[in-house]
Amino acid sequence: ETVIGFMAALQDFERESEPNRRPGAEMASRHYAGLEKWIAGHPASGNLVAEIDGAIAGWLLFGVEEEQGFMVPEFARLTGWISDIWVEPPQRGSGIAGALIAEAERRFAAHGIRRVHIAAVVANHRAIAFYERLGYAPYELSLGKTL
Repeated sequence: ETVIGFMAALQDFERESEPNRRPGAEMASRHYAGLEKWIAGHPASGNLVAEIDGAIAGWLLFGVEEEQGFMVPEFARLTGWISDIWVEPPQRGSGIAGALIAEAERRFAAHGIRRVHIAAVVANHRAIAFYERLGYAPYELSLGKTL
């Protein structure tokens, strides 16, 4: 239940800059159930939590996707995806997010996965700067338009 609460909080945070998002309470349980099915598909996928004094202070969900077609060589077709990450506001800046990401990267590497993607809404400048400090760099640019 704590993780589903984090999913709802993440959704509500993103909703502040992306009005197309449903309220977190409306989507968190169903969305999380779908993500659980996705991460069950590869042994390098999973859920991680960080605890402080017995309370969950952070969470990360990560999975694997495979490129289809012949654009990418076979050895590079598996990509790790850090799908969702949440750190409770009082714990931000404490190193929890970096530790969670490092553990997901370690698990990907243990399964031979060499490319990892992470995404953030464009308005989340703090997250983007943090990911860049960890060595992540822009890979693709997705543009959108509301009609």
